[in-house]
Amino acid sequence: MGQELNGRQKDGTFAPGWKGGPGRPKIGQSYADIIRSQMDEVKDGKTEKERLVSKIKELALKGTPWAVEWLADRDEGKSAVNVNLNQKRNPLSNLTDEEIREMLEAIKMKKAAIDTKEPKSLPISDPPKPEPRPTDL
Repeated sequence: MGQELNGRQKDGTFAPGWKGGPGRPKIGQSYADIIRSQMDEVKDGKTEKERLVSKIKELALKGTPWAVEWLADRDEGKSAVNVNLNQKRNPLSNLTDEEIREMLEAIKMKKAAIDTKEPKSLPISDPPKPEPRPTDL
């Protein structure tokens, strides 16, 4: 197959021995580049980054929760959080014993109505939704 001027073959693939194209052209600075350059600017002998950390420290000392957390995360490091995404949750685990008993009684009544084919007055409402546990928040 013939090689095009840009190093590609007619089917669009790179020709043997061609290491690749010029890559993606740089369009401009990324947000991270702009932020870094502005945070390194010096005013009154301090960088903007130093001034920002000082302000956050002031807020933390006044008791602002997010500022305390922000400083602790950067000083001590964030604590590791283990999350098991493969764990299957038991839908009954949040229910109280009484709620489970009520559900079982409703199931027994429905089964009895089906078995005897006699219409009975059955509760139509859905079972109560469990309160979220602190670990679910």
